[in-house]
Amino acid sequence: MRLHQILCLRLLRICSQAERQIEEENREREWEREVLGIKRDKSDSPAIQLRLKEPMDVDVEDYYPAFLDMVRSLLDGNIDSSQYEDSLREVFTIHAYIAFTVDKLIQSIVRQLQHIVSDEICVQVTDLYLAENNNGATGGQLNTQNSRSLLESTYQRKAEQLMSDENCFKLMFIQSQGQVQLTIELLDTEEENSDDPVEAERWSDYVERYMNSDTTSPELREHLAQKPVFLPRNLRRIRKCQRGREQQEKEGKEGNSKKTMENVDSLDKLECRFKLNSYKMVYVIKSEDYMYRRTALLRAHQSHERVSKRLHQRFQAWVDKWTKEHVPREMAAETSKWLMGEGLEGLVPCTTTCDTETLHFVSINKYRVKYGTVFKAP
Repeated sequence: MRLHQILCLRLLRICSQAERQIEEENREREWEREVLGIKRDKSDSPAIQLRLKEPMDVDVEDYYPAFLDMVRSLLDGNIDSSQYEDSLREVFTIHAYIAFTVDKLIQSIVRQLQHIVSDEICVQVTDLYLAENNNGATGGQLNTQNSRSLLESTYQRKAEQLMSDENCFKLMFIQSQGQVQLTIELLDTEEENSDDPVEAERWSDYVERYMNSDTTSPELREHLAQKPVFLPRNLRRIRKCQRGREQQEKEGKEGNSKKTMENVDSLDKLECRFKLNSYKMVYVIKSEDYMYRRTALLRAHQSHERVSKRLHQRFQAWVDKWTKEHVPREMAAETSKWLMGEGLEGLVPCTTTCDTETLHFVSINKYRVKYGTVFKAP
């Protein structure tokens, strides 16, 4: 894919350069015919007349086809590399360098194609693609992706089994609004099962420790105590919630908790699988958990004003403290004058007003500037 993209890019640049040369030649001929009133022949070029350049038998409109013929001749061995490069420089001038190594690029692509048709795994993968393409498992419209997801996942598992000992890449071409995007994904082809009893014992111990949080070893607890991985503010909030829950249980408010859970919609259908060799956890497709509290949006609207004011007060207290420590009164007064456009020379005549408005339950100062008419002496 990479070599093919490089070849297409170089051919596109050569073709674009040939089109630009055609446009330049047509503009020059039109200018000479309209302004000078003459029709210049290609042999009338100053470089040809001074014998600095040999006349070419190829018209400018045939530069790109001539380039393709030169590449074919080079690959067939009819011309050598130096003659090929000289001909390219004569046609495309300084832009010819991009095509000097096209023959080596094509040879690399041919070697890759020979490997595809001769290697056993490549042949099996190609046959699998052709077979699954007839079943509609190799792609299609985006709006029908859900209907063929099972076929595509089955095709992917078959390809992974064929290339279990090699790197398996998943290529996707996405065409949207006249543009094509290529995505490349490296798939994990490791075996998921293992019959080793030692691995099975380690697996069961791992699952037990993962599912039960009370089995933390003393060494791990000591390490976490020395280097905690949680922020202190999060720990304070968690401990506060735990103390409130314990207090609620002591007071026997189970009825209130049940009443609170009545306003909650939840679904517990998330499934996951583990790989024995790597202990990686993979979530099952179309399995999910969700929880929604019916009164959450109403409570958010009710507490929005209170939370906004509290956060603004905390931020304003920090700003006032920093200003008191670092900003003297003279600087604060100069800043106020600067905002109002007072005490400064060389400014455009204007009038500045300061209005107090309320935005998100917080009072703010909004400055408006009105420029006056500038009169100039005749």
